Amino acid sequence: MPHHSNKLDLPPKENEHDDSPRMIGFEMEFSGNSRDETATVVHSALGGELQSESSADRVIQTDSFGKCIIELDWAFLKRKASGTDRGEEGAASGLSS
Repeated sequence: MPHHSNKLDLPPKENEHDDSPRMIGFEMEFSGNSRDETATVVHSALGGELQSESSADRVIQTDSFGKCIIELDWAFLKRKASGTDRGEEGAASGLSS
């Protein structure tokens, strides 16, 4: 029977060009909950400080996991929320949670 280790090997390049550590992340897609509901659940599980970055983003800063971003993954809405939209076609209704 093969032996499996729980240890993960470090990537060949551990730092960015400015010598800051490379970061990793993962994306989980689902529907049926608002950003605020999702942020509340994640904040309850991880602790930390919950912040509202914009109408489209919530951020939870934790000591253990770093920065967790909960966002709508829709570029047009993100531009509208940040005020950088340049008048593209479409509507950005529903910016509130």
